[in-house]
Amino acid sequence: MTIPQFLSDLLALLFDLAVPAAVCSSGWVTAIEAAFRNFVSDVLIANIVPVFAAFFVLKAALDATQGHSPLGSIVTAIFLLSASSTVQLMQGFNSGSQFATTDMLASLWNYLSGTILPEAAGLAVAGAIINFARQRPVMPLVYSALAFLSVSGIWKLVQAMVRG
Repeated sequence: MTIPQFLSDLLALLFDLAVPAAVCSSGWVTAIEAAFRNFVSDVLIANIVPVFAAFFVLKAALDATQGHSPLGSIVTAIFLLSASSTVQLMQGFNSGSQFATTDMLASLWNYLSGTILPEAAGLAVAGAIINFARQRPVMPLVYSALAFLSVSGIWKLVQAMVRG
């Protein structure tokens, strides 16, 4: 995703050269980036990933008919089918600047703490309700939900402390 920016930063650190722009002007780096991008989008995402997802759906059906839990195969198939959306999301996080790698990592962290973890907290609360109805331990799920919800608040506190 950030190969040109990463390589230009790496070359600047190793050789102590001033990098004039965020875009690397070397033809071979551009060719490597284009080949990698085409391979990921045209071969992996478009062709191989749906075949593997279909395999895991079939495996889930076979597991269910044999009396085993199909949950692992179903989760794997859902994960594989969401790969193209994840690639598009990460491409949207790429700023194209000299600091594209750090910008992408910061954006991924913000997405995790602001979107994924609150949803995980909701699932933990739902699991706690189900466990309460079944008279099973509830508090580990409640603690997990509180931890998931407090991550973004603690992160904002850390940022405020660093800025002074």
